[in-house]
Amino acid sequence: MQSKKIWKCLLIQLLYVEIYRILTKLRRYGTAGILSYGLLNTAYYLSAFLVTWFYIAPAPGKMGYFTAVKRFVKLMAMVWAGSQVTKLLRAGGALALAPVVAKGLSWFMAKFKFKSQAKTQEMHELHIHHTPTVYRPLKLKWWTNQLSSYFI
Repeated sequence: MQSKKIWKCLLIQLLYVEIYRILTKLRRYGTAGILSYGLLNTAYYLSAFLVTWFYIAPAPGKMGYFTAVKRFVKLMAMVWAGSQVTKLLRAGGALALAPVVAKGLSWFMAKFKFKSQAKTQEMHELHIHHTPTVYRPLKLKWWTNQLSSYFI
């Protein structure tokens, strides 16, 4: 019994070493590697959630709010567990997909006249992460103008 636990631990450690090795190779591709891994992660989570939601554990009719939240948490736990099992496969797929994504990124840069991949990534990060930060001062200014016009 003890030897089975040791073999399981060794297998898990070998899998993590392999995942780390693949992700290290993926980092060499830079933006294209990160983008390919992100695309595969998005595809996995979307498809896994939809398959789990509709086929593995279909929803009964007329569910209450608490029951729906409880079910959603269970489904997300199942999807997360599946993501841990398929991580090596997704990392390997991202490594294989990275050259194709690099070509697509080059095409995108040429089409929209970006000077470098860093600028492309910067625009992506600005759009995804900083949109609320950009709009907050504009929204504050708009509210200030509205309030000042109301009281004056």
